[in-house]
Amino acid sequence: MSSNSGDFFDSNLKALRLRYPAFRDEVESSFQRETDFETVETREGGLTAKTRGVWLHSGRAPSREAEKIVSAGIEKNGGLCLVYGFGLGYHVEALLKLYDGIRILVIEASPQLFLSALETRDFRAVIENPRIGFLFRTPASALGGILRSYGNPSIQTLKLKPLFDIEAGYYGEIDERLQTFLSTRRTNMNTLKRFGKSWIRNLFRNSHVFSRAADVGRWFGIFKDIPALVIAAGPSLDEILPHIRELRDRYLLICVDTALRSLLENGVAPDFIVVVDPQYLNTRHLDNCLDSELLTGRSALISESSTHPAIFRSESLPVYFFKSIFPLGKLLESRAGISSPLGAGGSVSTTAWD
Repeated sequence: MSSNSGDFFDSNLKALRLRYPAFRDEVESSFQRETDFETVETREGGLTAKTRGVWLHSGRAPSREAEKIVSAGIEKNGGLCLVYGFGLGYHVEALLKLYDGIRILVIEASPQLFLSALETRDFRAVIENPRIGFLFRTPASALGGILRSYGNPSIQTLKLKPLFDIEAGYYGEIDERLQTFLSTRRTNMNTLKRFGKSWIRNLFRNSHVFSRAADVGRWFGIFKDIPALVIAAGPSLDEILPHIRELRDRYLLICVDTALRSLLENGVAPDFIVVVDPQYLNTRHLDNCLDSELLTGRSALISESSTHPAIFRSESLPVYFFKSIFPLGKLLESRAGISSPLGAGGSVSTTAWD
């Protein structure tokens, strides 16, 4: 270990604390440095490192090796690059050097290893760079929300393979969440293209609904200790209908539009009715349903501002909007205090589940 290791560690920590105030509590005070960690001077005078019997970088020229890997694996189109594993940071430095416009999100599975790496080199230029963010053992389930905060950039990944292999379980889960996020985003973009004109038309026809609609977020967390049943049309619905009255007393019922008529015919009003389709034909599932006296005082309508206007003709149900994926809808909703998102994935059942 270099005699400068203490100086490197202190200066790197200072930079991290300034940039990320939570670093002290969430990483520095919560994890010990990796004990199975060794640095070795390379043939060209730099450093490489070894942990758990695995070399993290080239033993000859790690910086040059990192530039080759980055050049071969990353496209020059800006956007966001997720880096799986920090190591000694050579590949992150190469990204900064070779691609001016790209933003970088380092996902580190081992905070212990990262703390040990802080002793080896001066990372202040990396830490202080506004294009870089860090996640330290962040739950994979949080990835989608974090990525949405970046807007809508193209996304690439760069894996430090030795670390990826060591932490394959964690990084594999991160990668699965990423693919789900990208798939959902593609679905949403295709939906925007397909229904864009309908959404604009519906949005303006629904402008009066904003005066009585509230934000769906006021319900978030209220039912966390109550079992819920999401009811959608399909073969399994026929199986539960004979028991629906008993289930009504034991579960929170969240019903999609195509299943509402079946519930009403069995004398049951759901707690929430979820309707999101912009097309008129889809509203026909609800003919004479939303005016049912059975719903009054028992059910609430969960929808989106560009849903077909026929859904909002009845004023007997309270309406709760969630945040639109449609840009113009987002603008108008922000003025009305609608800010809470719900998931979308090509089916109203996805939204009901979320």
